[in-house]
Amino acid sequence: MRKAFLPVKVLSLGLGLWALALGALAPLPAAAQGDWQRADAEVRERSQEMRSDAAAMRQDVAGDRKRTTATVAERRALVRTLQQEYDALAKTLQARAGERARLEADLEAEQEGMRALEGTIRQAAKDADKMLADNPLTALAPGSREVVDGLLRDHAFPDMTTIGRLADVFLDELALTGGVHRRQGDYTGPDGTQRTGEILHAARFATFYRAADGEVGVLAPSADGLALRAVPDALPRGARGDVEDFFDGQGALLPLDVADGAAFRRNASSDDLWDWLRSGGFLVWPILLVGVVGLGLGLVRFITLGSSRAFSETRMREIVERVESGEIAKAKEYCARGGKFPACRVLGRALDHLGLNQEVLENALQEAILQELPRLERFLPSMQILAAIAPLLGLLGTVTGMINTFQVITLFGTGDPRMMSGGISEALITTQLGLAVAIPIMVLHHFLERRVDVVLGDMEQKGTAFTVTLLKAGAVVPHGDNVVLRGAEGA
Repeated sequence: MRKAFLPVKVLSLGLGLWALALGALAPLPAAAQGDWQRADAEVRERSQEMRSDAAAMRQDVAGDRKRTTATVAERRALVRTLQQEYDALAKTLQARAGERARLEADLEAEQEGMRALEGTIRQAAKDADKMLADNPLTALAPGSREVVDGLLRDHAFPDMTTIGRLADVFLDELALTGGVHRRQGDYTGPDGTQRTGEILHAARFATFYRAADGEVGVLAPSADGLALRAVPDALPRGARGDVEDFFDGQGALLPLDVADGAAFRRNASSDDLWDWLRSGGFLVWPILLVGVVGLGLGLVRFITLGSSRAFSETRMREIVERVESGEIAKAKEYCARGGKFPACRVLGRALDHLGLNQEVLENALQEAILQELPRLERFLPSMQILAAIAPLLGLLGTVTGMINTFQVITLFGTGDPRMMSGGISEALITTQLGLAVAIPIMVLHHFLERRVDVVLGDMEQKGTAFTVTLLKAGAVVPHGDNVVLRGAEGA
């Protein structure tokens, strides 16, 4: 508190001395001498008090300085102590930070190993789920489904008990797969009703049932494998007796399906020809119409061209001999009787131009060949067009089926492939049917075309040979005036 009033006291002392000095310098009247002495005494008294206060204040200041110095020394010692403690703690903290980084690295490595182990266990659970799904043996161990489903639903790290149960699932599956199991159990019959009968598991390759009335058949598992249902008409007729004998213990043969029942299901779901055609869409019918028309035309032309035979050299000599002998009418009659020989018909028309020169005869032969050609090539261009139209219709069906497929994908997505099977079936069936129709028509068209070429070549060869023979015999002159052969007048 003394420190607070020290400046005030010093100021008061200064003001008093200043007032005393002013009083000493100022002349005072005699009447005021008494007052001056009293004032002087008061001032001296006041000055003495002030000196006493100043001495006391100096003592207080000296005490305060000592105490302050001691406090500062004490605080400095405390600061040095705290600094030493801080340095020690900093070193400890640095050491702890290094240890923490090492522990975090170890923890991360351990966590990585735990995550890898958990991933392995989860993947094993997924594999077990796939193994149990659509598996007829799952019905023999229904608890396996619960173990796997619990692992797939629980996101916590599995304990050793759960891991052991998962291992038991695989071991049980291995044990069940290695034998044939026969039991009484429930299943869904072909008519959709629940039944109870004998069930025979031949590993996971086949599952059969025998009802109380002796009916035998094939069982297929549900999606989760916990229920069994009968597959109608899946068991081949030839294998039905083997299954019955095996149930009775009288046979050792049992039909198996190494495709996990896919072959049996395929046998049951196989469609007949009518169902196959209907699944191809409306374009199947135009393709079939093209095939029927094309094959019908080909059959007609095959019969027609098959009856058109090559003209033999013997018949050729007979005609030439009649012409050389002047029996033109008999030669024409002979050619008229050989109507199934196109070359004979050509020579018959050429006989109408005998007696003319070589150029006229050759033109007559060429004209007769051209008259026969449309009859030989009849319907062949139509068959060629039909052979080209059939695969184009199949391609149109493919495009239509793919459009339907993409429309289904747009509406329902790709979650269920069975919803897209209709459009894909339409696309593939029309293409297959279009090629199946076009290929036979093209092969038949090529055969008929080659047959026309053979007949046409025979007509040209026989016509040229006829002209050369007549030239050698002198029945036709190369150039100049026309001649009249014997018998030509009566022709």
